[in-house]
Amino acid sequence: MDMASKSSNVLGNSLEKNGIPISVISSTSSNIESSLINNGQFDDPKVHTNVIQKIFSKILPKRFTNGTSSNSYGNSFNDSEILIAPSKDGLHKNLKERHMIMIALGGTIGTGLFLASGQALASAGPGGSLVSYLIISVMVYFVMTSLVLSIKESSCYEFQPSLGQQYIQFPTSTNNSLAQEHFILGLGYLHNFLYSLAFEQFQQAYSIDSEFAMAYVFSSLTNSEPVWLSENPEEGWKQIKLMNSKIHFENLTQREQLYVIAVRKFYDQGNIHYDDYINVLKQIYQRFPTDNEAGLFLVCILFSKTQPEIRGYLKRNPNDRQLQIDILKTILKNNPNHPGALHYSIHVYDEPQSALFVLSNAIQYSRIAPSSPHAQHMPTHIYLRLGVYKETLIGNLETGEVVA
Repeated sequence: MDMASKSSNVLGNSLEKNGIPISVISSTSSNIESSLINNGQFDDPKVHTNVIQKIFSKILPKRFTNGTSSNSYGNSFNDSEILIAPSKDGLHKNLKERHMIMIALGGTIGTGLFLASGQALASAGPGGSLVSYLIISVMVYFVMTSLVLSIKESSCYEFQPSLGQQYIQFPTSTNNSLAQEHFILGLGYLHNFLYSLAFEQFQQAYSIDSEFAMAYVFSSLTNSEPVWLSENPEEGWKQIKLMNSKIHFENLTQREQLYVIAVRKFYDQGNIHYDDYINVLKQIYQRFPTDNEAGLFLVCILFSKTQPEIRGYLKRNPNDRQLQIDILKTILKNNPNHPGALHYSIHVYDEPQSALFVLSNAIQYSRIAPSSPHAQHMPTHIYLRLGVYKETLIGNLETGEVVA
């Protein structure tokens, strides 16, 4: 198994080994979340101590005990009981019939090849063996050369990483399928906060189709990182000016025209205009409610207001945060594996009193985007908020292995 697919799944794998599917965690936490919201208690830290106990008592009634781990709200539970699979140290008699068959078959084939090779070498003699070796070497050389050439000429779609991009749908007016493949891959990188790699894919897309308006639009958005409070409006404006010189605005669909208007207002004259950009995104999402990307980029840019400081959840704008939650719930209901929706939900709920509500999202995000270091890191936000420090450490260490 790819190391990336193992990363940050310690919690999810341990729960499932104990017969607790992720869907159970999701449904239980959602029901309790709805109850808190209806009672006006969602943001009340006084009730948080009971929230984790309620959820874990329903999910793990036999394993929920008083333990040593605690989070900033004073909840304590035995994370070694809940999170770590039973020890399997020592020897076990676990060989099955199929294992014995494969061992026997391997031994037989190996012996047969060894004896057959010996007979062939004895018959051919030293000279014949050398000539045969040279012939086979030439054949292998040409086979490997042809493979290398075919790899170089292949499309990005055949050898792209796993970022969850298969769950992204964004129809555009380009007629070039390869440009569209690069564009979708760019969106995958963008939702995983891999901004430089996203820009390369969008650049590839509009280098193939010079009138590909959406590739220019989203290449400009790689210069805005709302969660990390990083902006480069000058570079974004350069992309807009390049787009203006290449596209024919009147040939675009109404939806695409709105995206172009949005980024033009966002980076107007090399300055950031958040409110203008947000208003147009809201307009797109209202007119085209099935456009998940409009909703998700609205959620993302709203982090500029809901996270005025890194991890600044204590100063979040409640109305904008509620809008983020509503959009994410709608998208995840229709597309539960969208990498952007899963990712952003972790950031929205990244605080002690609500972290458990997106535990299943965090685990699922790391699984559908195994090639993304950021996707492997994100579950540790939730583990940390829950006071699960061992899994936080393991998840971040394994994130480094994905990068390597």
